Amino acid sequence: MIIQVKELSKNYTTYQRGASFRETVASMFRRKTLVVEAVKGITFSVEKGRLLVSSVRMERVNLRRSRC
Repeated sequence: MIIQVKELSKNYTTYQRGASFRETVASMFRRKTLVVEAVKGITFSVEKGRLLVSSVRMERVNLRRSRC
């Protein structure tokens, strides 16, 4: 086995912004932290002689609509 990955996870920390201008300005001083889970529990392996191809599509996360 050439590559082995077990229970891979990645989290990003961001901050919640306000819906109005006033809330947005206030959030610059009093930030509410949000943790975005990008990858959770991925396990895979690549055997010798196999080709590993990655296709990554980045999308903008709109945190205002997803209010955690």
